[in-house]
Amino acid sequence: MLEFVFPLFGLADRALAVFLPAFMRVFLLSAAVSALSMLVYARVSPQTRLAAMRRLGARLNRRLVAASDGEFREVLALSRKSLFLNLGRLARTLPGVMVAAVPVVALLLWTWRAYDRQWPPAGTTVEFAVTPAGAAIGPKDHIHANDRGVHQVRLSPSGEPLALVDAAGLVLLTIPPQDGTFAWSRRTTSARVLGSPERALPPQAAVERIEFRLPPRELLSVGPSWMRGWPLPFLLAATLTPLWVKKVLNIV
Repeated sequence: MLEFVFPLFGLADRALAVFLPAFMRVFLLSAAVSALSMLVYARVSPQTRLAAMRRLGARLNRRLVAASDGEFREVLALSRKSLFLNLGRLARTLPGVMVAAVPVVALLLWTWRAYDRQWPPAGTTVEFAVTPAGAAIGPKDHIHANDRGVHQVRLSPSGEPLALVDAAGLVLLTIPPQDGTFAWSRRTTSARVLGSPERALPPQAAVERIEFRLPPRELLSVGPSWMRGWPLPFLLAATLTPLWVKKVLNIV
């Protein structure tokens, strides 16, 4: 369901690619969608009620501090009120958080698909694994299995797309993909509802999953390996942007 916005993310990414490197594109897309999510949360959550509960919580905390040297019964009663108040805030906050998380989750899945692996240049031989392992993949004059049971296919030197088919001749996928996809699988219920970084195989396909063994895509040429991929700019923006928007707009 979330995949219906993937083309919009791809369009924005291509527009930004005119003047920005991949690292900054991931950062800006994540920042923009995270800011949008905070605005959605502010809209759908009961901000007036949450603000009143926050003020009441602050008063309870001050009373708890003042009563800390007093009778245990009073401290226990105030602690119980504070606990119930915090649980009430959580209950009123959670629906808005779940709704606001949808754009970020959608962008996460798209970024995973588009930026996780690097397709090699035209004419390169790539490996892929098939589930189940014994499933036949064609066209047979283009695909070979090595001594480890891993399939190999050579990308067209001219860059023309190559369609892979199953034993019945059903077209499963075309490589290289335009959006960076590295894996295809049958759709599960959760994937239909939430989306997936993997693209869907035809429902009647004789295989369950195909994954190409591609190198990780590096967005930076310096630093340790964990800094070079898409998770760093994505998580930085998705963490810092909501905190900034929350503070500027005084969102509860």
